[in-house]
Amino acid sequence: MAGSKGKERIIYYSDPLNDDFAGTGLKRVHLKKNYHYTSRNVFYRFVSFLVYYLIALPVLYVAGKFWRGIRVKGKKRLKALKGKGAFFYGNHTQIADGFMVQVYCVPWRRTSIIADRSAFAIKGIGWLLKMMGMLPVPETVGETMAFMKAIEDLNKRKNHIVIYPEAHIWPFYTGIRPFKENAFVYPSQLLAPVVPFCVTYRKRKIFRNKSPRMDIHIGQPVYPDASLSIHDRAKALRDRTYDFMVETASSNENVEWIKYVRK
Repeated sequence: MAGSKGKERIIYYSDPLNDDFAGTGLKRVHLKKNYHYTSRNVFYRFVSFLVYYLIALPVLYVAGKFWRGIRVKGKKRLKALKGKGAFFYGNHTQIADGFMVQVYCVPWRRTSIIADRSAFAIKGIGWLLKMMGMLPVPETVGETMAFMKAIEDLNKRKNHIVIYPEAHIWPFYTGIRPFKENAFVYPSQLLAPVVPFCVTYRKRKIFRNKSPRMDIHIGQPVYPDASLSIHDRAKALRDRTYDFMVETASSNENVEWIKYVRK
């Protein structure tokens, strides 16, 4: 529920783990039986390549620069990932999070994103979302097996995968919400590097009454400790990621556009 006090924008929440303020009104849909998360069809991959690199990335890059003035800080840290597939973890503060990392951080590498299946509720664009690399969260045992196989296959092809462990969108939120280590099982099993990132907001130089601009801060890649159990690896990755995000989000330049108040 949102309210206002003068020009101040306020959102009241009760559950930091499960409350969602995306405001899309979309409901989760069921996937088709035997849904294929990835495709080995040569023609499909060729068309997907054209859609991804020649249409989506250029259009979304221009849109993000014009709409949010997106900047990336710490991009040099990604050089350590040369020739490796990685998992990117960050805070979830915009619907546009679905393309930011792909477009601004690693445009040279095919990058997928684990997304809520409600995105596929928009009729007629499911094929486009799939070509853009969206991986809907599985529901059934069969879907989970196909999903895990797709994650493994993408990692072997040295693709990147973006995950938002907070799961729900809180627009312009300047804090970091609690999240569990479950989302870090994938890199723990595959012994793949994790790249923490954090979005912060900065004031506009002109039109100061408009929503703030956006910065993406990239952290140092973190590698799983193979000497630990998978659960302990996941927890260690989660803790390192969370600490980076909290430290970055507490930056003085992180402008609070919407105030979040617990009921």
